[in-house]
Amino acid sequence: MRVKKVLFIAALLFFSFNLPAQTVKAGAELTGAYLPLIRGKRVAVMTNQTGRVGDEHLVDLLIRNKVDLVGIFSPEHG
Repeated sequence: MRVKKVLFIAALLFFSFNLPAQTVKAGAELTGAYLPLIRGKRVAVMTNQTGRVGDEHLVDLLIRNKVDLVGIFSPEHG
């Protein structure tokens, strides 16, 4: 019985330290997927101060990539 407990605890520890295969990415970070779709189109963005891609704000990234940014909306509370 004691061996089963030790094996169970060892398995529990082993699986609790297992790292995920991929990290979670926000949609804004997937520029390769959406930039070709929005180039040359009029785009409005709903974001706040946390809308960042790396060290750059999403709005700055879009302007730098020649996206026709026509509106920026930001929620007042949250």
